[in-house]
Amino acid sequence: MKHLSIFIASLALFAFYSCSSSESGTSDEDILVQYDTIIDNSDAAAKRLRQQPDRKWNQPLLVDAPGAKSSLKNNFEGRYADVFNDSNYLQVAAAESIGITPVSDMASAWNINRPLELIASCEEYYLEELTHSFPFLVPEGAKLLKEIGTRFNQLLMERGKNRYRIKVTSVLRTPETIKDLMKVNKNSVANSAHSYGTTIDISYANFIVDQKTHTQSNDDLVKLLAEVLHEFQSQGRCYVKFESKQSCFHLTVRPSN
Repeated sequence: MKHLSIFIASLALFAFYSCSSSESGTSDEDILVQYDTIIDNSDAAAKRLRQQPDRKWNQPLLVDAPGAKSSLKNNFEGRYADVFNDSNYLQVAAAESIGITPVSDMASAWNINRPLELIASCEEYYLEELTHSFPFLVPEGAKLLKEIGTRFNQLLMERGKNRYRIKVTSVLRTPETIKDLMKVNKNSVANSAHSYGTTIDISYANFIVDQKTHTQSNDDLVKLLAEVLHEFQSQGRCYVKFESKQSCFHLTVRPSN
């Protein structure tokens, strides 16, 4: 499993090199070729990966900083734990139907059965430094995450408030990272939907603001995020679970009808 972790970590390095200078001695093209060969041999994937993320999105000005707060209208009603209670069983079933075959050894890592997309901090969301997962999602998951971030800010702008970004805290996991996580997180399970590249954890503990003026309370922002997630959940786009101990919404993209 140690070799597997090193292998997948080498894929995750693409995110680092694509946002850093050429002083590293390893070119973006070298890492692109490695990633594209292993994950997806299509020309479309290669073109997509060559689109470098904007570095500024990796450096938020504030993370839930103190300051004057203004009220934010929201239309969410109910208890988070009641509204967002889609079970692990439902999420794993959805993940199995559209996700990758979980990476369990070197051979499976070299033979992933469908494309994965590398994700990085961008205008729609902020990806925190990952400790128990890797920044890859199936295309449906990457699209859903962008749409959630876009909708979140659309509602903020409509209601005359500052720009914020949601914060992603966990993405694709392997058996090794799951085993490590289970030691510190009792909510973690061996058969995790995160193993399939379909599942995302979005924090409700804090949000990212890219402006100097901080005006929203965390409670208001959580309610707005809940409003957005409930929209997508109601549309049959995803399953969502409210995780109280981990301070996140755990969501899995659903198969399209």
